[in-house]
Amino acid sequence: MERSFFPTVYQFRSPLSRALPIETIEDGQRMFKIEIDLPDFKPEDVNVTVKKGEVKIDAKCEITEGSSKQFKQISYSYSLPEDADLDRVRSLLKTDGRLVIEAPLPAIEAAKENREIPIKRE
Repeated sequence: MERSFFPTVYQFRSPLSRALPIETIEDGQRMFKIEIDLPDFKPEDVNVTVKKGEVKIDAKCEITEGSSKQFKQISYSYSLPEDADLDRVRSLLKTDGRLVIEAPLPAIEAAKENREIPIKRE
């Protein structure tokens, strides 16, 4: 029987990890999306602002366990795409601790996939 030094599933996540922004399509709408893990934070601990094409996330919380206190504070800033609809940027702190920020993007003109090509005769 062969034994491996490393477990078969190894996952390292910082308690405050963040993912790279992505562009996605949800329900036919293009979106610029940011997801950040914010365990231990409540919605009132998090402040998300949009100004001059940039989204800024600031969060602070205090965790008390017995006689000890722990303070957490983060600050992230992301540039939004030039064509993002800044008036419709929204944020949601999910129950699993993920902060999701979405900015709608304009639709891409559908490519003409089935267009006919004329045949020239000589």
